[in-house]
Amino acid sequence: MKFHASIYLTFGVAAFCILMTLVAINANADDIVSAEGGIEQVSIPAVDADPAHQLITRQLDAIRERDADLAWSMTSEDLHEKYETPKEFLSHLRFELRPIYNHDSYKFLSQYGGPDSLTQKVEMEDSYTGDTVTVIYRLEKQADGLWQIDSFAILPDDAQPI
Repeated sequence: MKFHASIYLTFGVAAFCILMTLVAINANADDIVSAEGGIEQVSIPAVDADPAHQLITRQLDAIRERDADLAWSMTSEDLHEKYETPKEFLSHLRFELRPIYNHDSYKFLSQYGGPDSLTQKVEMEDSYTGDTVTVIYRLEKQADGLWQIDSFAILPDDAQPI
């Protein structure tokens, strides 16, 4: 009887571990695929809860996919006035800010700011030239509590550290 009890206990512990793993996987499954096959919502890893990192990552993913509407939706009204359409916004990136448009990889550097405004430095590698540039993003929290990208620029090579 003792032998059978330990087997049941072992199976019970194993089943519990499997169940908890499935719950954890399901909790991170935020991607919703539409009927057309496009992704409606981008999954953000729970490891990085920084709102600036999440927003910039989502926009860079949209830019990489050439999804002008999604990339545009993450920008502020000020940028909407500067670039009147999503297509114009993506075109500007393509011709004037090629390292952002053609980024191969990126990593987040320092961040400054307060509760309603952030400045985030991001190091990017251009997939065509292999050059590494530093991009400065300025984010603002909107009245509804959501963050939007208010401006961004590629720093010149001789720029002073921020």
